[in-house]
Amino acid sequence: MSIAWRIWLWAAIVRALKHVVPLQLLVRWLCPADRTPRSRAAVEPALAAYLMTRGRFPRRPPGNCLDRSLAAYRLLCAGGARPQLVVGIRPEGRGLLGHVWLVVDGEPFAERGDVESYVSIVRFDERGRREPAAGGVADLAGIHWA
Repeated sequence: MSIAWRIWLWAAIVRALKHVVPLQLLVRWLCPADRTPRSRAAVEPALAAYLMTRGRFPRRPPGNCLDRSLAAYRLLCAGGARPQLVVGIRPEGRGLLGHVWLVVDGEPFAERGDVESYVSIVRFDERGRREPAAGGVADLAGIHWA
């Protein structure tokens, strides 16, 4: 099955489950127990290329950052990579804008946006364990809460 169909399949599953399953449990469930490190070199470049494409379904990845990132997280974990799933917020007008993205080897993975402008509020490692967020309470102090 191609990367595109695998991403869309997992995104559809996540889209339904995210409304009834807490994020921490969903992330942990997406981490497969059987990791195959030998396939990392095959999965990462193909997935990165697909996530950066534009066009119409199925030639482009899902538009929702949570669905897209959780699906890609699943594929990267299964391929033996060590991704981190990051949830961040930033001020936008009089409110907040949220974003979810992946980090692989310390760098944002296949990300078009400016993730440096977001304050990381929660982060999950490649096993689905919650890690301390990069941003702290001091970072949140500058945000105008609407």
